[in-house]
Amino acid sequence: MPTKTISPLELQQIIDSKSPLQLINPLTEDSFAQSHIPTSQNLCVYEIAFEENAKEKLNPQTPTVVYGQNDSFEAASLAAEKLQTLGFQNLSILEGGLETWASQNFPTQTLQSSPIAPSGDFEADLEKSHLRWVGRNLFNQHNGTIAISSATLSIDKGEITGGKIELDMTRITCHDIDDSKMNGILIAHLSNNDFFLTSEFPTASFDLSSITTIPNATYGKPNYTLKGTAIIRGNSQPISSSAIVGYNAESISIQGQFDLDRTDFGSKYGSGRFYEALGMHLVNDLISVSFQLTFPR
Repeated sequence: MPTKTISPLELQQIIDSKSPLQLINPLTEDSFAQSHIPTSQNLCVYEIAFEENAKEKLNPQTPTVVYGQNDSFEAASLAAEKLQTLGFQNLSILEGGLETWASQNFPTQTLQSSPIAPSGDFEADLEKSHLRWVGRNLFNQHNGTIAISSATLSIDKGEITGGKIELDMTRITCHDIDDSKMNGILIAHLSNNDFFLTSEFPTASFDLSSITTIPNATYGKPNYTLKGTAIIRGNSQPISSSAIVGYNAESISIQGQFDLDRTDFGSKYGSGRFYEALGMHLVNDLISVSFQLTFPR
């Protein structure tokens, strides 16, 4: 059964009348703190304990109004759906959500302001930053990490202007081979001339040259394209990666993934680009790379 809606004017009239009302903001605690309608309760619908919290804090018999950010998203309708299953009958959704309410000059309340856009040069927290790899052939794959030696980021009023990451290629790990002897054999294989020749080239790097926004990106999908130059085995090649970039009051985060063609950097082992009739010894040219970089503010 569709939930009925209520206009901002109708809601304000109910509030002014002092009639019994449960006004529910189903967004996160941070979002609620930045702006909400006075007298409303924060009951985050994204938490798995939403139903239990609703049973504890709300009365199904009391008229209830739920509001989200706007009508383009579904937090309010999701909360209403869950409340209906709990027996809430006198239930409404605010038309246009908080944005329409505020645009019509009805009152809002703020507990904390949005984080100020960062500016300056930042060093990555290496304990919270990771680079992972996946290498494959037709029937098998291996995965692991490469240690990050350092990562820096330059930002001007929330806009990234530069950055660099350096890797310690002598600290490659494999996570999917439990046998220590076989694990060691693979690491030696990755470290010699077949792949990364770490005895001669112990470091690799990536220098960011440009970052552009991806139009209409929604939260949880890549919102930027990063481009720059990677240096591996002493060879330089352009690299492009989509990434999710964001920040809060505590840190700045960049996460992304891309496929790297190892043969462009001199790793020819098992490549059908260079060797014929490889059979079961064929190794994919592309290595999948994913990264998570966290910069304390």
